[in-house]
Amino acid sequence: KLEMDHLDHMKELIDSCLTNPEFQRGRDEARDECWGCRGTSAKATVDYLVAKQEQLAAFEQSEQPEGDTPRRAKGIFRKAHGASA
Repeated sequence: KLEMDHLDHMKELIDSCLTNPEFQRGRDEARDECWGCRGTSAKATVDYLVAKQEQLAAFEQSEQPEGDTPRRAKGIFRKAHGASA
């Protein structure tokens, strides 16, 4: 599970995911899918991530009262301007 406490040890976390036998099936599936889409897998990955971000942003927006700024945007604004969140 990825948490803020793990950021200092990100390299070790990624290395363990790359070598841990528990994740072998997932790595094999991802590799097979990428090889099946050789030459287009990077674009497909980016397209998926962009679509997911748009979906999450729309969901966050739908949870806000009309005319209200999304919570995440408020937090970013506060951090950018030195205020506490």
